[in-house]
Amino acid sequence: MIKTTGAEWKAFMHDDPFWGEWAFDDYSYNVNGREIGMDLDEDTLADTDAMKVDGGYVYDQMNADYTDSLSAFFKRWRKQQTTEFLSVEVPKEKADAVRAAIVAAGGKVK
Repeated sequence: MIKTTGAEWKAFMHDDPFWGEWAFDDYSYNVNGREIGMDLDEDTLADTDAMKVDGGYVYDQMNADYTDSLSAFFKRWRKQQTTEFLSVEVPKEKADAVRAAIVAAGGKVK
């Protein structure tokens, strides 16, 4: 199972050089605790949505005999990244301080 955010999932899905000729199938999405199967409308997916992706496999469209689990493929992509996506929960009165600390450390707050 993959646990991620909407922002990270969209970054993964739109990394065309990483995907190359790969495609994926036989998976199930859960967004914010709601099972939605394979019917994800990416236009409605918020960057902060909590996602789980169950099952799935990827296959090389040029060599249909070669497959890998979607989870392993995602982990390999994540390992190659130079940035990390965080989901943070803080008391409201500390939110500005946390945002400032993230920006001061070179991060981005969306």
